[in-house]
Amino acid sequence: MEKEILATIMAVSSDIDDLTNDRLEALTKGHGMLNLAVLAVANTIVEEVSQGAKLELRFENQPHISLEDTLEKCIRVAIEAGADGANAALISATMLYLAGTNPRAGVPAGNRKLGAMARMVAKVDRCGVAAIPTPKMNNKISAYPAVAAIYQAIREGQLCPIDGRLLPEGVGGGPIYGHSALGEDIVFPTMAREGARIGTQAMLEAMAGAGMPINPMIAAILGTASIMEIVHPDSAVSPEYGPYHQVASSYLAGESAAATAGLPPKLYLKGTGEEYQTAKVVGDLGLILKDIGGPSVVGMMAFKEMISVLVESPYFPQEEEASTVQSPLGHPCSDGVIAMKLLITPDGSRERAADTIKQIKEHFWIDPEISKIALNTVARKAEQIKRG
Repeated sequence: MEKEILATIMAVSSDIDDLTNDRLEALTKGHGMLNLAVLAVANTIVEEVSQGAKLELRFENQPHISLEDTLEKCIRVAIEAGADGANAALISATMLYLAGTNPRAGVPAGNRKLGAMARMVAKVDRCGVAAIPTPKMNNKISAYPAVAAIYQAIREGQLCPIDGRLLPEGVGGGPIYGHSALGEDIVFPTMAREGARIGTQAMLEAMAGAGMPINPMIAAILGTASIMEIVHPDSAVSPEYGPYHQVASSYLAGESAAATAGLPPKLYLKGTGEEYQTAKVVGDLGLILKDIGGPSVVGMMAFKEMISVLVESPYFPQEEEASTVQSPLGHPCSDGVIAMKLLITPDGSRERAADTIKQIKEHFWIDPEISKIALNTVARKAEQIKRG
């Protein structure tokens, strides 16, 4: 029997097209999962860091900051791989975030938020969160249910504790409201938390109603994005929620959305075990998405694959691995994220990255040998776009 199994594996791997339901040449220019774009962006980020680039998003008193150079290079290679502008912006911003870039600089400037900066560098228009789709999970929906539910609550006076008709003249539009106890202690925290809860619950129900498997992480992120395009995204909030100026409205929205979706309080990175606060990750990704523009369903599939680097992010708690249920060559984006993360650490090495991914592959239900061949094939194909 071993000879028969070995012969079958050799026969399948003799023609690379037999390993996948996609075509590798088509994938090179954007037909499919955009996995080559993700890996090409990972190559770019690793190269930039190795040459001394800083990935921190800072507010500097100049129109152009160094992070924009890295973003421009990432977006360029993603487009070369076949992504359109909005998908290139989403992939680049998400990969930089996973590499350690902060999503906001703490000031109300549109070009000092990672999502907005990526959108502007890619030269694409902004669209409302209602137009952002979920990844395709057989069917797919947009974030409209979250947006509609939040606006319904607003119209019924259920979301905000302050009636705007009662605000004194000159208070509602300026810092007296936005940076005082009225805004930071009362209005913003209440709306962020309740809006994220309503939006996330609407997404969970809409997924179920569309006959889709419920993805709590995607529901929470889109629920957060929906309220963050309404609530002041750079506001500090009352110290009762955490250290002043360190906890923002996006964190509270992410915390509420994660709880509504049933996500655990902590997330862990595959391969390294790095620990993250779920509230921060959901809040940060929601903040990025609300500014990013109009990604397509395929772009959001790549987004889901990138964040599947977090053990709890796929169909939690039903399945631990998103990539295991996909065709071997179609969806190895999380492997690229792990390699990128390990290679940009001070003690990072190719051997350590390769060993870590090898250990992960050993636990796939897909034949480990086939999964390694598939990843190697896609990685080498990505090098045609950007060496790494």
